[in-house]
Amino acid sequence: MTADIDASLFEVDDGSVYFLWLNQKIAKMKDDLSGLAQATRQWNPSNNGDVGFECAFLTKIDGRYHLICAGFNNWDEKIQT
Repeated sequence: MTADIDASLFEVDDGSVYFLWLNQKIAKMKDDLSGLAQATRQWNPSNNGDVGFECAFLTKIDGRYHLICAGFNNWDEKIQT
């Protein structure tokens, strides 16, 4: 489906499955999971304009969707010696 890395699947309440990968990419899959059923979309979470580049994983907890992923930061630059 893609040459990009770090893909995961997410099933919504109606049984539809979505393919997530790389940096903010998502697409609904065909019912038989044989490929993508729609064009790739870029998406942004409501509390951040950018998300991580690695291991995007979506889950639903208590009626809210949560995106879990790894990302880069410049934390090391903030450490004062």
